[in-house]
Amino acid sequence: MDNILVLEGSSDQIRSIESEFEKYNSKINLLIAADSAEAINFLKTTPVSVLVADLLMLDIDDLALLTYVSRHHPTTPCIVMAAFSNPEEKELFGNLGIYHFLAKPFEPEYLMKIIAGAIKKIRNGEAIRSLSTIGFLQLLQEKQSNCILKTTSQADETGRFYLVDGKLQDAMRGNLQGEEAAIDILGWEKVSFSLHDLPTKGLKARINLGLKDLSAKVAAVPKKENKGEKRTEVPKKNLSGMLSQAIRSAEFGNTKLAQQVLAKILKINPKSSVAWLWFARTAADFKTINVSLTKADTITPNNPEIGEEIKKLKSAINSGCREDSILKHCFFCWAPIVNEHITCHYCKARVSIHEEFAQSIFFGSEDEPDLKLIEESFQRFTKASNSDPKNGYGHFLLAMAHINLNHWKAAVEELNQANSLDPGNQTYREKLAILADFVDDMGDFAGD
Repeated sequence: MDNILVLEGSSDQIRSIESEFEKYNSKINLLIAADSAEAINFLKTTPVSVLVADLLMLDIDDLALLTYVSRHHPTTPCIVMAAFSNPEEKELFGNLGIYHFLAKPFEPEYLMKIIAGAIKKIRNGEAIRSLSTIGFLQLLQEKQSNCILKTTSQADETGRFYLVDGKLQDAMRGNLQGEEAAIDILGWEKVSFSLHDLPTKGLKARINLGLKDLSAKVAAVPKKENKGEKRTEVPKKNLSGMLSQAIRSAEFGNTKLAQQVLAKILKINPKSSVAWLWFARTAADFKTINVSLTKADTITPNNPEIGEEIKKLKSAINSGCREDSILKHCFFCWAPIVNEHITCHYCKARVSIHEEFAQSIFFGSEDEPDLKLIEESFQRFTKASNSDPKNGYGHFLLAMAHINLNHWKAAVEELNQANSLDPGNQTYREKLAILADFVDDMGDFAGD
């Protein structure tokens, strides 16, 4: 029997989860913790297969729970439940490297589906995502923490980050200090953490870069191998298969996995201009995109596809993109777009379903999207969706293509399919409601 530990402070949510788990009480034993301290006590005394935790408040006890899990239970899948109030909070949890984060509200049976998937991975011996150093630093920054974050690698090497009011002041690793030490430590994989008090004196501010800039520097250079770690050689003949996997992951919206695979490719072959191109297409900040495209262009000058991508970045700048902007990418042409923008500045496609959707349709820009590109993308989305029919994101992409082709009812059908396949996805539910209301208001004008 698998023990599932749930940390949840809401009695209503607990009752809902307990009711769902009753169906599986012959296979699963549910443990309820009211706070992080109680959760740690369970972990100390009871084998736990999966940890489910509401950590949105992220107080010092919650951080202590995360550090405890990283040190003593690094292979235990951690599912975070949270009622996100803004995209920044959701991004914060996404960067943490947890197994899965679940936006509240959600249906209890969907949580059960995620837990079942985690247990299956464990039994199949599949790797579980470990907590991310950059994600942990972002949490401490958000909490304006004063502390030392001690990071320990698999080879028992240690590094330390020094934070004052959440701002990274210094880092140390062996004889390395400041930004050099920070970049080196951030390149480690599968690490554990612990929190310590700051020294009362002697702290120096040796780091001037922000976390995004440091992360971009780490992503743009091959990672150093930790002392004592076994090198895993990947034959170059396998790189084409890895690249195909990364591209497929990117096209299905799994940019985190795509970047992980691309980073491995670039560690083996930093001269792969195609890998740098796709690294740019999956990055969410200006500097990483710029550095990646510059490297791709240097390796393969005068390549028309890379040249076109550079034009898209320049167009993004003209559309209001700044170095500190949070970016997304156009579903159709891969151009980087400021996260709040609702149309692509490059191919003019609609890339968002939002509250002012009807107004933007009737009174928005007169620029028409590149219909040839939309049709080509539609074929690509269809092929991808057919290859993985249970992936809701494929149907979401088809819905966006239908919207740009003014196939309103077909768009609702595809978005409804996406919502059915991924009922816990709050984004799909919200966008489906907006689009369905719009089509109802359109009446007979919303034909296929």
